[in-house]
Amino acid sequence: LPRKIKKRIFVNMIGVYSPVGRCLQTSFALAMGQLLAKKHKVLYLNFESFSGLGQLLQNDMNMDLTDLLYYYCNTRERFRFRFESSLQTINGLYFVPPAASFLDMQSIEEETWLELLTAIEDEGMFEYIILDLSDCVQGLLELLRKCSIVYTIMKEDSMAAAKMKQYEELLEDMEYGDVLDKTKKRKIPHIRQISPRLEQITYGELGEYVRGVLREDMLYE
Repeated sequence: LPRKIKKRIFVNMIGVYSPVGRCLQTSFALAMGQLLAKKHKVLYLNFESFSGLGQLLQNDMNMDLTDLLYYYCNTRERFRFRFESSLQTINGLYFVPPAASFLDMQSIEEETWLELLTAIEDEGMFEYIILDLSDCVQGLLELLRKCSIVYTIMKEDSMAAAKMKQYEELLEDMEYGDVLDKTKKRKIPHIRQISPRLEQITYGELGEYVRGVLREDMLYE
């Protein structure tokens, strides 16, 4: 595990969220995390209702994100130990296994999520935290606001465009225009094949596309 840095470092929090379904959002986020992890300490957190990561990785995931949150709320003095115990890796990218039940996710209030993220930042273990967000999490807009950059994956069909317009209007109406200001819209080109092995997701067309995005945004050399 990365050693704790006594002096708190600045954490780049990257949000990945799209109101458009089946747009390769999670594949994009995982590829980005693994590429950044080649040179940085990176944590990936998945907030989807059904991530499928447990089935794909076939790892022992005894402690998930909601378990970590429980320990944070009830035994804060041992948070670092619990946090380190929950971490797993894919190709150098650290992650906390996502919640097994979306019902557990929906019951967690906005303020609690924000407090947990602040606690993780305060540990000083990571330079980047990638939030793979979904509609099921309370406080979605505040979590997006907490990010320094938000990637929103687009699709070209009319239904996707209508969903995006509705989402943007909501942000404006709810006075989250700052989220729009730091949002980078990306249309992933047609990808013929993505490796079913998550540790190989940076190979091929998707990997090259995400490398280009990171270079463009000066997050990757």
